[in-house]
Amino acid sequence: MIYCYNCDENVSICEDDIYIAYKLTDSFCKGQQNDNVGSLSDFAAQHIDRLAYKLSQCDHNFNNLLYDLKNEEYKKLETLYFEAFEQKHSKTKEAGNKFEALCEFLIKRCKAFEAANVNTDMNQIDCYVRNKTRFIETGGVLDYNRFIVECKNENNTPSIDYFNKLHSILETSSIDLGIIMSKFSAPSTFIKNAKIIWLHRKKVIISIDRNDIYNIVFEKYNLLECIDSKIEKIKAMARSDLIKVGLYNA
Repeated sequence: MIYCYNCDENVSICEDDIYIAYKLTDSFCKGQQNDNVGSLSDFAAQHIDRLAYKLSQCDHNFNNLLYDLKNEEYKKLETLYFEAFEQKHSKTKEAGNKFEALCEFLIKRCKAFEAANVNTDMNQIDCYVRNKTRFIETGGVLDYNRFIVECKNENNTPSIDYFNKLHSILETSSIDLGIIMSKFSAPSTFIKNAKIIWLHRKKVIISIDRNDIYNIVFEKYNLLECIDSKIEKIKAMARSDLIKVGLYNA
């Protein structure tokens, strides 16, 4: 048993797990007066690109690298899920706090994100997220250095008011991505309006509902993959609309 500083946990290894990067020969085989002098290159360790190595362990997918939960984190998510969706609450505010706690904890599982509730002069933002990474364009959520999450706790279909509130926040800031997390699926008007906003303003609004959260928590779907697929869906559907009216070739 050894402690791995990189993984922050104890790891059991056996002889087959050991890779010899370099070794020293017996320089005293001919006695202390041996005149043979070894060069530094004879004893140099093999250089390993840590990022390339880590990516090779997760199919060269940044999403898998940055969102890789331990069993303890999944157990915590299951508890928060139960408190948000299954547990009865005497007050609406208590239920809302439980749902926001689940959403914020989930977002923070990505190693690239920092998230917190923020109050401004004009709005209360349920979850303001800062992306600490700077990668070459990936086409997904990692391209955005900041985004906003609004949590909709009510036990009914989210109204267009939530969409309009989030859209207003995006329009009055330099933020280009907003996410509505809700217990129920968003109505079709969300998709329709989201396509228009993407075409006109290049801002993206997506929704994540209870079904998505269930798959992330219990089926262990990748949160970043979920967000990326929804971003791509909005963009693809918007482009399809332009093709239909003849502005682009198929």
